[in-house]
Amino acid sequence: MDTHTGEGARDGGWWWCLTHETVEQGSTCRAQDRLGPYPTADAARDWKARRDAREEAWEAEDERWES
Repeated sequence: MDTHTGEGARDGGWWWCLTHETVEQGSTCRAQDRLGPYPTADAARDWKARRDAREEAWEAEDERWES
């Protein structure tokens, strides 16, 4: 299984489990406890960093508009 090329997507994709705080492949936990699907295990693992970067960019844009 290749965690970088997205091979796991054929088996239901990659998910971040909020309960176990880990990457999971396919439907192993309840849907309400998962984020995804992501194309690769790395993408699932890095969900929080991407979210934080988006929020910082949005806040900077808001500040720009408010000044």
